[in-house]
Amino acid sequence: MKFTVLTGERAVTPYIERVQASADSEKYALGFIPASAYPQAAASGKLLVAVSESSTGRQFAGHILFGGTYPHVRVFQVYVAPQHRRKKVASLLVQYLIRDAEDKGYLSVSARVATDLVPANSFYEHEGFIVMGSKPGGSSRARTLNIRVRELDTPRLFESRPDSATLSFAGIPSAAFPAVPSYIIDVNVFLDLMKERVNAEEVRRLISASWTRAVDVFVSEEFVEELRRAADPSRRDPVVDFASALPRLPLVPKTVIEPTITALGPIVFPGRAGRDALSQRDISDLTHIATAIHHGISGFVTGEKAILKHAPDLRQNFGIDVVGTVEFSAMAAPADYKSAEDLRAGTGGDDLAISELLEEHRAGARSFLESLKVPESIIVHALSPGAQPLPRRRMEVRLSSSDDFVGYASWEAATRFRTRTEAYVFVDEDHPDARAIAAHLFRELAQDASSSGPCLIVLKVPEGHIIARAAAVEAGFGSPDPVHSAFHELWKVAIGGVVTAGNWDKVGSQLKALTGLELAPRMPEFDGAKTPIVFGDPGGKQVSLGLMDAERLLGPTVFLLPGRTGTLVPIRRQYADHLFSGAIQLSLLPRKQAALFTERAYFRSPDRSKDFGVGTPLVFYESRGQGGRGCAFASAVVTTNRVVWAETLSDRVLLKGVLEREALSKMSKSGLISMLKFDNSFTLRKSLGLARLRALNAIDAANLVGPRRLDSDTLAALFSEAGALAL
Repeated sequence: MKFTVLTGERAVTPYIERVQASADSEKYALGFIPASAYPQAAASGKLLVAVSESSTGRQFAGHILFGGTYPHVRVFQVYVAPQHRRKKVASLLVQYLIRDAEDKGYLSVSARVATDLVPANSFYEHEGFIVMGSKPGGSSRARTLNIRVRELDTPRLFESRPDSATLSFAGIPSAAFPAVPSYIIDVNVFLDLMKERVNAEEVRRLISASWTRAVDVFVSEEFVEELRRAADPSRRDPVVDFASALPRLPLVPKTVIEPTITALGPIVFPGRAGRDALSQRDISDLTHIATAIHHGISGFVTGEKAILKHAPDLRQNFGIDVVGTVEFSAMAAPADYKSAEDLRAGTGGDDLAISELLEEHRAGARSFLESLKVPESIIVHALSPGAQPLPRRRMEVRLSSSDDFVGYASWEAATRFRTRTEAYVFVDEDHPDARAIAAHLFRELAQDASSSGPCLIVLKVPEGHIIARAAAVEAGFGSPDPVHSAFHELWKVAIGGVVTAGNWDKVGSQLKALTGLELAPRMPEFDGAKTPIVFGDPGGKQVSLGLMDAERLLGPTVFLLPGRTGTLVPIRRQYADHLFSGAIQLSLLPRKQAALFTERAYFRSPDRSKDFGVGTPLVFYESRGQGGRGCAFASAVVTTNRVVWAETLSDRVLLKGVLEREALSKMSKSGLISMLKFDNSFTLRKSLGLARLRALNAIDAANLVGPRRLDSDTLAALFSEAGALAL
């Protein structure tokens, strides 16, 4: 006998009465659903009907009723007619739903199954639905429900949802997983530390970074020999002893290295004719560099100005990166990070305390992760503090009244050398604010991970964490192709700054190294929010994304295309505190939820709306009044600009803003108000006061009391001054 699955309103409508009667006949197992729900489900494509095909015609064999919101599906009912049971009809329905959901880019399918329904639990187990937890059934029978989840083949990297433009490619190339870079240090760098000279602290950071494998630091055999030549041969020198314990590259035979030394001489010491004009110290310096070149070392760290002066020539001729001690220390260590404590109002009747993980809370974090059935191997890694100068970032979200954990995230600190970081984000999936909590943690993660430059973030999320994965997709994460990870990794590239015509090529090179994707050779002119950003994939195919799609997927970032203007927006401190994280002072009272959301709302009177067109970069200026800082401090991009009736705004929209209905009514004109939504927000690395903004021509001599348009050049200068440029 053949079974067929019917889809679509026209095909399933003739069977609705039978579906309802069948479901009502087994209310204990399937639960009660009102009669009106079935035609609605049929109309929305969320009712599938299985029929048997025979010579006598079609007969109803079963149905599956489902719902949910993108990117996860929830099964409400699976029913099979008694005469067709044990014929894999239920499996046919579930597998059809899974395949359809995968084709549409969904992440998971879930079902809630009472623990006393043993056959049903066995069925879902067989279909690959794992138990992620349990909760009360909410009925007079006091049943317990197993929360079962089946992960799907998730969207590929740079894919967001079925109706959006995507970038597909054959997979992340090996360049995304670079070997640890290796550098040779010069003798003078080492002596800075040993003799407590001016750069001693930078050298300490350098050595610490090498011991945490952020970078490999070596010395050459010549390095040790140079110290021995300068030491007193009559007594033991602890400096030489310590230097001898450093990792050393093997000695290169003189006949092999001499040609390289000869070629280096005219470049490093151009004013000296021949080798006879070089001192023993000069030859030693050249030997260090030649050793690094011979062994394929990434670079050479030195304090010698004569060598640093010719760094571009050495890079061009020999492919070796010559850097100074201070610069190298900054590259090897992550940017400073301090997550400000935050207290946010929660919709579940309890407030949310957000901060870096306190060590005394570590046991509570472990219990929280164990309750989510996180594998022990992940728990150990996620809770690890790391080591200086590369500590692991760890963030906790707790209920302020009970101290119970409802969220936790951790990730490796990224540096200019470490352009790939592994991260974990977990939330209590039953908490009403779970999606907002996850969105906040992802935003913190992306901004910090990319603080030293473009970074590939590898998110390791075990099966079943539906809301965390959905929030990740919303934040621009996707799956590599093919998926090989047992933990269903999601990946994201975060550029971490503003891209201009000046750094377009550098950002493009870094993006290619991380993903294999190439930006078009030239930055396009701005032509609205949907200006195409063209990428070339590893297969040679060109794909374009709309400007705002590209910014979301690669954010935090702004592509400041030539001709793209922005708006400087004054905002009062009490509103800035609620809309953004990291206020200058922690309020004693919980602030509104707004800053937790990926997309936030900003309301103003319905005038000058042309200054806030969709795709417009905003720079927020916190006014001085009421204790404000008097500086530009954050940026975002407008996603929605509509004039709406104030009384029609939903509670959900109001949660994303900071004003109550009464205040909106007072602000409105004839009942109308301008509703702006923005996302892709990030904090400027350096805030800019009124004087600097005037010097940049961002404002005139008057105080900033209303929005101010910024042309493309002024906006670029402002972002540069604020340290917001990528790379």
